[in-house]
Amino acid sequence: MCIFAKNLATVFMAKIENPFRFGSVVTDSSFIDRQDKIKFVLDVMESGNHLVLIAPRRYGKTSLALKATEGIKRPVININLQNVTDEADFARQLIKGTLHHYPLKKIKYAFTHFAVVPTISSDPTSGSIEVSLAPTVRGDIALGDAFGLVEEAGKSGPKPIIIFDEFQDAEDIAPNMLKKLRGIMQLQSHVNYMLLGSQESMMREIFEKKKSPFYHFGTLLHLPGIPEDEFMGYLQSGFALCYKGETSEISKQILEFTKCHPYYTQELSFYVWNELKEYAQAPADLVEKVIQSAVSRKDYDYERLWARLSNNNKKMLKALASGLTSSIYTKEFLLATGINAASTVRGCVKRLLKDGFIINDETRKEYRVEDPFFQQWLKNLF
Repeated sequence: MCIFAKNLATVFMAKIENPFRFGSVVTDSSFIDRQDKIKFVLDVMESGNHLVLIAPRRYGKTSLALKATEGIKRPVININLQNVTDEADFARQLIKGTLHHYPLKKIKYAFTHFAVVPTISSDPTSGSIEVSLAPTVRGDIALGDAFGLVEEAGKSGPKPIIIFDEFQDAEDIAPNMLKKLRGIMQLQSHVNYMLLGSQESMMREIFEKKKSPFYHFGTLLHLPGIPEDEFMGYLQSGFALCYKGETSEISKQILEFTKCHPYYTQELSFYVWNELKEYAQAPADLVEKVIQSAVSRKDYDYERLWARLSNNNKKMLKALASGLTSSIYTKEFLLATGINAASTVRGCVKRLLKDGFIINDETRKEYRVEDPFFQQWLKNLF
């Protein structure tokens, strides 16, 4: 009976799904509270205003936006501007997103106003829609047509919500892109926009600088990290699915390592869960061993990242990884890092922020390496 019970427990445990999710939009049980932020987003969208949402990469901006708009039951078109190559591609993605939610037969009259009508095809088996534009089409004209289509769709059907993720990268699409977009979007009254961005300084310049085309375009929401107490309860509930022992210390060690960063907390918890389920009594160094194992798996990728960095950027990352995260413009910091001027530090910070290597943690009032596994790799390196 004992052997049978043990085997039955093993089979049952194998069927329990790891509850921690990373690498994709977080939904359902993996989404951690933020009810106050969801309510705020809903209030803005239902009022007909636009929303500007700022948070570091992988903090859950997109997950929050999609979670909040689930309850509105309105079409949501989500475009990441980092994945847009030019104006024509921007137009193509916007048209495709519109057709995904609005049947062509209901909005086909809008295409009569297009300067150049795109080619639209569909797969009857999968239901997927493809949109293509002739190579000779002027991108700015195609983009104006695409935005006009969205506006017309909102007039004849449910009002769409358009999410532009990584909005600070708009200017990389084409010259004067912000000015062009504002000229179009400010005239629309049947569309709500959610403009998400991970580069806080750039986003604030876009929406708070008086000379910017998007000055005070929408309601600003800064998304902070998830509070430690909320994360503690979430982690312990997840670990309880596979382990009967006390997990408060394990959860605390995870959060100390990730600094409550949503993405990396989910990632490390995923790895720990897979190890924890094998133990009746977990060793005290379990989390540390899991961290080192994860860093080892990532070694090749981190070596490639490191090789592409300039010497000053390497010095900057090395300093931040070692704990020199504040007072970075002082003489003491320059002496400790070997960087010759505060202006060079500012240049490094600007570049590393833009490339996503570091984040500006306003809560902790410090700059730090964005990826804690990469930070550990740097510590191991030196």
